[in-house]
Amino acid sequence: MFVAEHHPHADETVLFLHGGNVAGWMWRDLAATLPDHHCLIPDLPGFGASRTRPWTTLEAVADAVAEIVRARAHDGRAHVVGLSLGAVVGTVLLARHPDVAASALLTGAPLRGVGRATRAAGLVQLRCWVRGRTGACWPAATGCPPTRSPSSSRRAWPSTARRPTG
Repeated sequence: MFVAEHHPHADETVLFLHGGNVAGWMWRDLAATLPDHHCLIPDLPGFGASRTRPWTTLEAVADAVAEIVRARAHDGRAHVVGLSLGAVVGTVLLARHPDVAASALLTGAPLRGVGRATRAAGLVQLRCWVRGRTGACWPAATGCPPTRSPSSSRRAWPSTARRPTG
């Protein structure tokens, strides 16, 4: 699994886990503002620089993340920060490997699962991003206004999302 590392000589390690439909790049600017923290930012399987690595199971991904922390974090422990999909991975990480977490901030995790409407919207969103047409495709498919994300983020979406199957 690809891992971006920032400030490796800083004392404490923070592990940042990205949300779905993005990749570790979502944390890049934040990591730059934390020179006193060693930052580990993996691209989870199927995303970003790990897009060719298949997502197997949530447990296997959490186990792989635990190994990254053990191998690369100072003292084999990190403060865990996760958003959305990253929060779900973080929750499983903490349940299976509590020894690797110094603390955790996990938010936006759909712990009760994702409903049909959310899943359908996510698949439409992925198709739009893969085609590089977020401005035109998303509102037409959903009736929702387009997102107002920075152009640098929009350019990164097609390279971080895998082409949906089915």
